[in-house]
Amino acid sequence: MLRIQGPIPGGNLPPCAVLRCDAQGAYVATVMAFGDPAESLPCEEHKQRIDAGQRWQWDGNQNVFLMGDDLSGEGRLRATNFRVHTESDIDSELGVDPVRVDFDDAAGTSMGFIVSRDAARHLGAMLTQFTDGDGDGTR
Repeated sequence: MLRIQGPIPGGNLPPCAVLRCDAQGAYVATVMAFGDPAESLPCEEHKQRIDAGQRWQWDGNQNVFLMGDDLSGEGRLRATNFRVHTESDIDSELGVDPVRVDFDDAAGTSMGFIVSRDAARHLGAMLTQFTDGDGDGTR
């Protein structure tokens, strides 16, 4: 459930809560996410798109709305390309030489995360289990 109130008077508001939008937030949006309300600030343009019925999804991990190219068929962020390498200059709580996974989304924004070598091994095994190896993501 989503409730949008506003516009908020004044200026100097944080940026819009839609991923990759740099416009100034203009409304208070309350999203009921798993029973706990979360508040964010969509801009005027995204508020109008939501009111017009454009598809959106709340990402509670990043506290942002996903809209447009950031939505896949199930409303998830789509990784269009990825790269994997070790971080040999890091010795952290993840152990020596953790593995960095970088990926690009549909809009071309690069993101990434670092995992232990053991977690990377498990991730690789899981991804192999869900594909047939020809690169098209099907089994």
